[in-house]
Amino acid sequence: MPFRSMAARALAAALLRNGWELSYFSPGQDYALKKDEMALTPSEWVWKLVSGEVTADAWQEQCRALGIADLDLGDVPLKQTSGVDSDAMQERALGEL
Repeated sequence: MPFRSMAARALAAALLRNGWELSYFSPGQDYALKKDEMALTPSEWVWKLVSGEVTADAWQEQCRALGIADLDLGDVPLKQTSGVDSDAMQERALGEL
């Protein structure tokens, strides 16, 4: 799997673990994630950073503006809430990506 895909999936997984939801997903379209009034498309974000269209400083500023600057893109445990199996929910969501 190319780095861009892995980075976009890591970003999406971290967002899903932190209260973001899939906003849309359909064949041939990039998926987006949404929380409150904020939305982003992880693959676009990663592409802009990797391609140099966005500088690392601009990326960090954007992350701060969205409240995700301190998000861990690594292994963050999912919280069990309301009897919902968070692991299964994440696996299902990521399987759709």
